[in-house]
Amino acid sequence: MTLARTGTFRSRLKKILGVMIPILITQLCITGMSLFDTVMSGHAGTVQLAGVAIGTNVWMPVFTGLNGILQALTPIVANYRGARQLQKISGAVVSGLALACALAVTVIGAGSQLLPRILDTMSLAPEVRTVAFRYLGFVAWGILPLFCANILRSFVDTMGYTQVTMRLFILTMPVNACMNYIFIFGKLGAPAMGGPGAGVGTAITCWLLFLSFALLVLRLQVFRDFHVFRTSGFSFRHIREHLRIGIPMGLAIFLETSFFGVECLLVSRFGTVAVAANQAAMSFCNMLYMVPLSFSLSLTIIVDQLYKVKPILK
Repeated sequence: MTLARTGTFRSRLKKILGVMIPILITQLCITGMSLFDTVMSGHAGTVQLAGVAIGTNVWMPVFTGLNGILQALTPIVANYRGARQLQKISGAVVSGLALACALAVTVIGAGSQLLPRILDTMSLAPEVRTVAFRYLGFVAWGILPLFCANILRSFVDTMGYTQVTMRLFILTMPVNACMNYIFIFGKLGAPAMGGPGAGVGTAITCWLLFLSFALLVLRLQVFRDFHVFRTSGFSFRHIREHLRIGIPMGLAIFLETSFFGVECLLVSRFGTVAVAANQAAMSFCNMLYMVPLSFSLSLTIIVDQLYKVKPILK
């Protein structure tokens, strides 16, 4: 195992920032979707904002934890690139997509059983509970495409095209805002759904994001040659290796982000206004957390590419 010792400190820092900045913008866009949900719901009323805030803080730790598992594809693909085992990348990606589907189905199934009990344990006003439950119900329709999109995103990022990912996620921001506007306030013939309408907008945005990534890897030559949707590359060995690396990553990220969610849930006993105010403050903290997270993701890509190692799977 040897490290490529080339370049000065300044050149290496420039390389890190070149990878990190697009990832940071992408992470801010992901967080911005939840921020749009809460901010735009706030214009529909305090109850709508409180309901969406509760729903967001229940969902985000779960999403970030499971997404941390899926992000294990980044070091796996980077390892194959560094080891010049490019032919194994397609198997890792298609196996990651299968894992993403399995996790999405598990979350939806478990959520349908546990969510009512979780909400019942909080001291929520009935109308706030209804908004939170309906919001999360609509968000659930976007879990499968969101998880699959994040697998494809890890593949694209690790291949060195973080700016492509950044552009796609930047485009999702106005799309998400437009969808929220339509379904929250009842525009263009859609019913005025209030806070739950933000869940509809988020689900539609997630499907469009996944379709965009799928089209990207199918049409661009640099990605098309890997045939990442070819099911013949699926292997349970890839799944096991993905989980071996991903579960510690997901658990660490879950523990980090759950602090934000638990705080909002504890504040819920103080009433609707307190929940709404707390969510406004925590949205800013969530944005700040994206800086160290993006830095760690960029280092993962760069370090694995610089090391000359044996492939993870033989």
